Amino acid sequence: MTYTNIFKSKINIVLILSALVVFSLGLVSQANAVTCTACPEFNCGSGDLELLVVKNRTQSTGWQDPVSAGCGDRIAFQVYYRNCVEGSVANDTKIRIDYPDYDTTNISSIAYLWAYDADYISDTATVNVSTPQRLTFDSTAKWYPNQTTSNPTTLTVTQHYRSVEVSLGNIQGGWPSQGYVTFEATLSGCSAVPIVDIKANGYDGTVTIPYNSSANLTWTSSNASSCSASGAWSGTKSISGSESTGNISYSRTYTITCTGSGGSASDTVTVNAESSAVPTVDIKANGYDGTVTIPYNSSANLSWTSSNASSCYASNAWTGSKYTSGNESTGALTYSRTYTITCTGSGSSASDSVTVSPQGQTYTDFSVSKTIRNLSKGTVYSDLVYAEPGEVLTVGIVVAAGNSTLYNVVVKDTLPSGLIYRDELKVDNVLTSGDIVNGLNIGTLYAGQQKTITFRADLASAESFSFGQTQLTNTALVTSSSYSKSDTAKVVVSKGAVAGATTISTGLTNNLFLDSFLLPLLATLLLIWLFKSKIVRFEEWLDRRKGQYNVFKSKKNLQLKIAKIKAKEFFN
Repeated sequence: MTYTNIFKSKINIVLILSALVVFSLGLVSQANAVTCTACPEFNCGSGDLELLVVKNRTQSTGWQDPVSAGCGDRIAFQVYYRNCVEGSVANDTKIRIDYPDYDTTNISSIAYLWAYDADYISDTATVNVSTPQRLTFDSTAKWYPNQTTSNPTTLTVTQHYRSVEVSLGNIQGGWPSQGYVTFEATLSGCSAVPIVDIKANGYDGTVTIPYNSSANLTWTSSNASSCSASGAWSGTKSISGSESTGNISYSRTYTITCTGSGGSASDTVTVNAESSAVPTVDIKANGYDGTVTIPYNSSANLSWTSSNASSCYASNAWTGSKYTSGNESTGALTYSRTYTITCTGSGSSASDSVTVSPQGQTYTDFSVSKTIRNLSKGTVYSDLVYAEPGEVLTVGIVVAAGNSTLYNVVVKDTLPSGLIYRDELKVDNVLTSGDIVNGLNIGTLYAGQQKTITFRADLASAESFSFGQTQLTNTALVTSSSYSKSDTAKVVVSKGAVAGATTISTGLTNNLFLDSFLLPLLATLLLIWLFKSKIVRFEEWLDRRKGQYNVFKSKKNLQLKIAKIKAKEFFN
């Protein structure tokens, strides 16, 4: 806005205010100049309604103050009147509504009611809107005179600068002459809401592109003056344009928000990067997977291929970086070796292994002895023990070096189903930590040296075994840098009950011969000896009991005779 326009606007405001003051003074002067015996007065009773109320016809609200509205809504203004003084006449009655002529969010309007010979009264009502707007009044109004509620009279509205006015003529005093006038207006001056659209490679929503590639973002907008980016990008953007995402390897979401006088709007597009191809690798020995057997002290040819991989490296029996495909000799082998290769691609890796096992050579340079003892029954160590479900066993493994030193000796014990490892792992009777099941490294054994490994194992409960006898085989495998050897021990588990039967005690010892013959015979001989030796004086005890019985019997006979005599005397 230029300085000249600002100056003109200020002059207009001053002129308008001056005109209002003069108009108001004129109303007061006219009213004061009138002399009457019964001067009219408006809306002065307790039963009179509010002078001005509003209604949002678009949103079907009730008559109220204030009222909320949206862009373009239809608003009704109702002005109520009544001449309170009976027998008076309000001559040349008029109603006027003043309203702002600029955009605002709180549109406050003032209603005036006056007559030639009556002072004016006024009331205010407000229309609240979310964005700045203004009112445009209709050229006609509806008049409901003399308490009518239908068939209104159409009045021509006089439009002034920032106000509308109607004339009602002369209004008689009293309730029968009350009425109201309804003005209608439309909210206008609404700004258009911005619209924005963003695409990736020309598409909305979610767009998928190849791994580690880029997409082209394009966006357009309307009714906007500025735009800003958020999400996977940021900063101020033009109201339309294009931009590359750059190479991406994972999902990214791009949001753009554009703002104008009518508010703001946003749009989003998501760019997904396809998953990178997963590497694969396959290694073979002499053209075979898994475990491959070769003659003792001979070599095998390792060959491997991979896909989607950029590098490979070896581990276990070989080491170092390897090509993504190739072949290599193991060299002469005298014991089993495992070769592992791992290949890496975009963000992931894959591994494969092959084992080469030489055969045909018996190693006698060290020995392995596997034994078991039944701790519950107190048996000695043996390679064959008998036990019952739930009993406790001790497993022993003796590793002895021969004429050569054994390096990196690893002892591994494979427990069969039904035999449970219970720790108490010892090496030469010293508790140690380690994992005998997966492999316990006992270090170096010098020529002629031996080490003893023991641990506790429990037999499972009876439910784990079939009735009768079950044989469990326990294997110990010992490997060193040069040799490997194994040994086994067996546990025969007896489950003697018959399915469906109940175990019943058959005597003191559950031994048929002892309980049925020998123990009764010994008891009889003991009693005979006691009587013969007179340690138990049975005859004296019998005589004493016989004397006590005779005394008792004599007392009873005497009492009976006395009772008979008394009865005879009573009846005579």
